[in-house]
Amino acid sequence: MKKYILLIFIVFLYNSCTRCDKVLWYGEAVLIPVNFSGFTLNEIHSIRCFRINHSNPAKVDSFLVSRTLFGEEGIHSEITDKSFDGGAYGDFGSYLDNSDLIISWPSGSDTLSNIIIKKSKGSGNKCHRDDPNIRVDVQTFMHKGQLIQKGEGIAITK
Repeated sequence: MKKYILLIFIVFLYNSCTRCDKVLWYGEAVLIPVNFSGFTLNEIHSIRCFRINHSNPAKVDSFLVSRTLFGEEGIHSEITDKSFDGGAYGDFGSYLDNSDLIISWPSGSDTLSNIIIKKSKGSGNKCHRDDPNIRVDVQTFMHKGQLIQKGEGIAITK
């Protein structure tokens, strides 16, 4: 009888212990769906971006749009907010927050203005409490007179 009680106790202890895995909970990324209408792939790769930070408008960053694209770079892509100038934005900062992004090609341009991106740490269990577990709380900007929010896409037409 003592053996059965001991066995039940060991099984209970074994099942009640939480085993932590090595998976890192990185969380959510800032993604702005964009459809490049009328552009070829080569034209998309030659499009330039100019980022104007509202905190320091005299300093304008310039880079190819392909550096901001997430995943496959093509007609249907997603712009993300990773930094390319070596800035220390960390997991919860954003390169595009508090800025305007001018997307320019030889025959025209388009602007994402008043970009606001705010992130926080999502809730998690004890195994992943030190993981970034990023949550994008606010993602808004103006495009062609419309307020675009998180999850909404834009079309850039040639």
